Amino acid sequence: MFSSIRMPSIANAILPVCLGFALFVAIGSAQGQTKKGQAKEDSKQDPNAPVIVQGKIVSISKKGRSNILKVEANGEQKEFILNSKVDFSVQGKGNKDFLATGQFIQTMATPSNDQLFSTEIFVIAKKGRKPKGGITKAPMKAGISKNAWVISGSVSSVGQHPDYEKYDRMQLKAGSKKLEILMEKGYRVTVVTDDMKLVKEGAAIELEGRPGRGGRFSLARATVKLNETFKAEDFIKKKKTSRKRTSRSKKSSKGSKSPQDSKSDKDSKTKKKSDKDSKKK
Repeated sequence: MFSSIRMPSIANAILPVCLGFALFVAIGSAQGQTKKGQAKEDSKQDPNAPVIVQGKIVSISKKGRSNILKVEANGEQKEFILNSKVDFSVQGKGNKDFLATGQFIQTMATPSNDQLFSTEIFVIAKKGRKPKGGITKAPMKAGISKNAWVISGSVSSVGQHPDYEKYDRMQLKAGSKKLEILMEKGYRVTVVTDDMKLVKEGAAIELEGRPGRGGRFSLARATVKLNETFKAEDFIKKKKTSRKRTSRSKKSSKGSKSPQDSKSDKDSKTKKKSDKDSKKK
C-alpha cells in the first residue's frame, strides 16, 4: 500500500535535486531599491550564498566539446562555457501525459491532515541514469514553507482521487518509500531536459553561481526557461518503442525455431535413422 499518512524518516534521504535555479550577476546594483521587509530577510541569509540573476540568451555556439553561452543581464553581455561542471537544463511546459508509469519526477510537497499536497510536478527528462530518488526536508529559503519536503522518485500511477473530486492522486516510489501525493486540479507540470537543440536565442535564462576574484563569476547552474508546451510523445514513446523492440529481438534470437527449421531438423533425423538401418542390413 502507498503511505499517505506518516512522513518517512529522512535519515537515509538523498539531497534534494535542484528543481531549477540559475544566473550570473553584478552584485549590489539594486541594494538601495530593496524593500524594508526584503532587506530584513536578506540580512539573515548567508553572505556566501550563491547569487542568482535573470537574463536572456544572446547566442549559443560550439567550441570543441563545450558549448559557449552568451547571455545578457543587467545591461551587460557575458560568455560562459557550458562544460561538465555546470548543471545545465532546459525547462518547458508539460501536461498530465508526462506523468506516465516509470517517469522520474521531483516535487515540493507540504503535509496537511496526514496528506502530502503539491502544486507543481517536475518531470526529469535528462539523459543518463536517473538517481534513486528519496525525500528530504526542503531548504530554508524565502518563500518556501518550513514544513515543505523535497520528494523525487518514479511514478507508479496517476489518476482521479477516489474520495476527493478536486484532486488527482499520484503514487510513486521515492527511494525505498512508497508515497502518495495529492494535486489540486490545475496543477502545473514542468519538463526538465538537457537537450541543447531546444535552446533558442532570446529565451529567458537563470544563472546561479558565486562571485570570484577580479569580478569573475563562477557559474554553477544555468536554466533556460521556454514559454512553450512540450509533447509527451517526443519524450516518452520513442524510448518505450526501442525497449520493446530490443526485448523482442532477444526473445527471437533465444526463442523457438521457425517451421522451416523444425522441418529441416526432422528430415535430418529421419535420414540418420535410415542410414543406421542400411548399415545393419
